[in-house]
Amino acid sequence: MDLTEARSEWDAFRHLPFPRGWAGFHVTERALALTDTEAAGCIDTFFGHSQQRLPWLDRKRRRILVSLLPELDAAVAALEGEPREYFAQLRDIARFVVAASAP
Repeated sequence: MDLTEARSEWDAFRHLPFPRGWAGFHVTERALALTDTEAAGCIDTFFGHSQQRLPWLDRKRRRILVSLLPELDAAVAALEGEPREYFAQLRDIARFVVAASAP
């Protein structure tokens, strides 16, 4: 996936509704909705900067996103159907942003 593809995937993903009925569900200690919110904030920051031809993420947000990858992996492994697809897409975009923002 390149930056253009990742941005396109993010633009499509951010208009998806959070899977109904899963907001308070926990796969790890953290609620899925919190993982989603934190990852989305970091990813959105990255793509906001990349529109200025400066794809980057500050160290703090990159550390947060790196720390969320195991939670996203756990969600994908534990869920099925639509919720699994939702978190798999979010995880894949998060992985791209982590790799693309590496120092």
